[in-house]
Amino acid sequence: MDARAATRRALERLRAEGALPGGEAPWAVFALGKAAAGMLAGAAEVVPIERGVAYAPAPFEAPPGVEVFVGGHPVPCPEAAEQGRAALRLAASLGPGERALALISGGGSALFEVPMPGVRVEALGEASRRLMEAGFDIHALNAFRAGLSQVKAGRLAAAIAPATLLSLVLDDVPGGDPREVASGPTAPRSVRVPAAVWEVVPELRARWEAPPEGPGGRLEVVADDEAAARAVVAAARAWGLRVGRAGRLFGEAREVGPRFYAEARARCAAEGLDGLVATGETTVRVEGPAGRGGRNQELVLAAAPRFEGGLLGALGTDGVDGASTAAGALLDAEILAAARGLGRDPAAHLARHDSEAFFEGTPGRIETGPTGTNVADLTLYLA
Repeated sequence: MDARAATRRALERLRAEGALPGGEAPWAVFALGKAAAGMLAGAAEVVPIERGVAYAPAPFEAPPGVEVFVGGHPVPCPEAAEQGRAALRLAASLGPGERALALISGGGSALFEVPMPGVRVEALGEASRRLMEAGFDIHALNAFRAGLSQVKAGRLAAAIAPATLLSLVLDDVPGGDPREVASGPTAPRSVRVPAAVWEVVPELRARWEAPPEGPGGRLEVVADDEAAARAVVAAARAWGLRVGRAGRLFGEAREVGPRFYAEARARCAAEGLDGLVATGETTVRVEGPAGRGGRNQELVLAAAPRFEGGLLGALGTDGVDGASTAAGALLDAEILAAARGLGRDPAAHLARHDSEAFFEGTPGRIETGPTGTNVADLTLYLA
């Protein structure tokens, strides 16, 4: 999904509807997440931007007046709190009648952070890492983060008030609430932390504060996982292939992979389809020492022990799968034979969460580099 084009189209539509307040007056912009660069470029093609801040995984050239901060992912970098305060200073400078544009995409939870007083950013990052390794999904992680941050769950919106606020969201939370993306900095909402979270990180429970409720301005989704799935189906159609849409995939990757593979093969055979595409976001529960990889590579690897043909692939639309340098993986009979020819056993690699090493040096490794967008993960089966 082209973040720049999606943002430009959304703003052009809003302007045509008369929904952009203030005529040609300039905007202050808050861009955060893996798609910050593209969304900011798209916005600059439609509205005048006077000043702003951007939080991204890599440096980029921004419009004049916009300061770019490079952060860490999947946990905040040590400088995150200091960097994040620049957004709060900009928000505090806005008054009635001024306009703020928030450009929000996945990854913003780590890239943009100001912890609550008394909470060190390093402690917050370590706690987030432990929760991810314990297999908690994005909803639990975002609820946990929301009460330990000065900028999440609508707190940035509260700082921007009384200026007029418009939020555009590139949604990476499959089937969820777009107010959760990047932990919802401009979207006030009530959140509940699962009790099991505090069993893993009990030291931060006393610091957690329920986010306040209040207005957060208008919020528009510019693209999501459904748009990505439709694009896959359309591309397949252009190649003369009938690809159907499966439901969203959640749960542990090592369980989801074999299940999706079996169900996709059965459905393609029954319905005469050439393939099936799904979106979603699985998890990986790590217990003990682990190798290299990510949830998409592990999902594909998990289908390898009982692989019976076809092509299975999974990748992150952001071009990054977990802590690895790959975007995901492909598996067919030739790739499986190549890996085994290198002395690699699928079950052994799966047992130690070493999916990247399994696909390394084979045609099954997908490496795109960061794509500048993020609308969750895609999983594809072709018969």
